[in-house]
Amino acid sequence: SALSVEHPEEASLAFRRAGELLEWLARAHDKVGEEIPTALIAAGCYQLGGLPAMASGLLRQIVPDDRGSKLFADFLKADFDAVLRRAASFWRDNSGLSRRGVEEQFFGEGTDETLTWFGTVELVRCLGLAAQTLRRGDMVRFSVALDRLRDVERLLVRTSPDDVALLAFFLRSACERFGKSTIYDPLRRLGALNPARLAHVNQFARRQYARGRGILWQSQKQGIERLLRNSSFALCTPTGSGKTLVANLAVLKELLILQD
Repeated sequence: SALSVEHPEEASLAFRRAGELLEWLARAHDKVGEEIPTALIAAGCYQLGGLPAMASGLLRQIVPDDRGSKLFADFLKADFDAVLRRAASFWRDNSGLSRRGVEEQFFGEGTDETLTWFGTVELVRCLGLAAQTLRRGDMVRFSVALDRLRDVERLLVRTSPDDVALLAFFLRSACERFGKSTIYDPLRRLGALNPARLAHVNQFARRQYARGRGILWQSQKQGIERLLRNSSFALCTPTGSGKTLVANLAVLKELLILQD
């Protein structure tokens, strides 16, 4: 974490290299990663390395077996609709966990083995709330989910095996990245050009989430920043890096100006 703050470029390269090594291990089909699938950790590295497409591509090719891992994989892919479907299924299957006083099952004498289960329950709760609030652009409630996720990470670091704590770290880190890269932020800044059309701008943002485009890549964020400051600029990035979305937002900006 300190390396990420003080030397972000070096940290990004380190995470990318770690992701490559872990992806190789994930494809080896050996006993490494029996508890926590190695593909999840590799995808977390790719997310922190600024390669979300690599994370999604890996997780599409290597599908974990258990439902919990599938939910975590969907979150690391930023597939929030799938996260919500799996979270809803989890709560249907474990409806008793919503009863008052259920915390007594997890804390007290002789409950050490239930702490990991408690961590899993809280991860599902936090990721479900984060997914829903990101889709809706409700950043106040998203902050609540993220703060709770940080608390769960601290608990798991102290009480769980290293691989479980590491997964919690990557889930929390990815969640932070998603909050900083949501399309709602730049779109609402565009909406300020014509506040009367802000509701339409929010609807546009929600449609992008439905299409899997709600989380911006770094090249898109840089292009949109230029769009917010300038009337004309050139965006030169590789094929498949999201230039079309930036072009669509340029059209949206002009429409907002014309209708002001």
